[in-house]
Amino acid sequence: MKNIKLYGITFLFCVILSSIALGKTLVVGATSIPPYYVSSNGKNIDSGPLYDYMEKIINIAQIKNEWLTLPGKRLYLYLSQGKVHLFGGITQVPALVKENIVFTDCTIGNVGVSLISKTRFSGVLEELNGTVGLVRGLSYLGIRKQFEKKKSIKLLDIISHDIGIKMLRRKRIDYLLAYSGKFDAVIPKGLKEFSLKKSDMRILISKKTKNYRQLKSRLDEAIKSVNPSYCNL
Repeated sequence: MKNIKLYGITFLFCVILSSIALGKTLVVGATSIPPYYVSSNGKNIDSGPLYDYMEKIINIAQIKNEWLTLPGKRLYLYLSQGKVHLFGGITQVPALVKENIVFTDCTIGNVGVSLISKTRFSGVLEELNGTVGLVRGLSYLGIRKQFEKKKSIKLLDIISHDIGIKMLRRKRIDYLLAYSGKFDAVIPKGLKEFSLKKSDMRILISKKTKNYRQLKSRLDEAIKSVNPSYCNL
């Protein structure tokens, strides 16, 4: 009987502790990754399919939250420091911060990187030659680093993918790197899209968040309630 009472008290304590931790307002990070995260005012992320999906999952999990828009590198740094608690994105994170981050078991979709060009591309990166436009601060699933090592490629940092399209049309760049989905509906006339790489996306959770394991479980359950197939891993 004593053991049963002790178990009951311990369980109640864990529930209370979890409620306290998850009852606080958590900071959800975001960074400009069209079309997944988009800003309507050029400052704060407030739309996009991944933004909407994260909002839905967080609401189902009944987590109080506030959004914080940051450049990519600072976002990962803040996650490792616990200044940002959650971020929905790819699991390829900088090695220096990886040990301070955990991921949900369930995915939240996938992201791809494409090469946009006015001319046909063979699909062989080794044969790529010319100027490639890419948005400053985005890694493009590691493709930026690959391109940095190629002498036949000149990288040109740009402000946005939309500006990149204009530069392609004016022949100021030969290619544009873009996250797949930006041109899924209608590829701008005269341009071609070539898929380069894909990766799963999950919710990244800072280990500096109190009771992050309970938070992870709650988010996984929320994802499973919406998309059971995302959890059949």
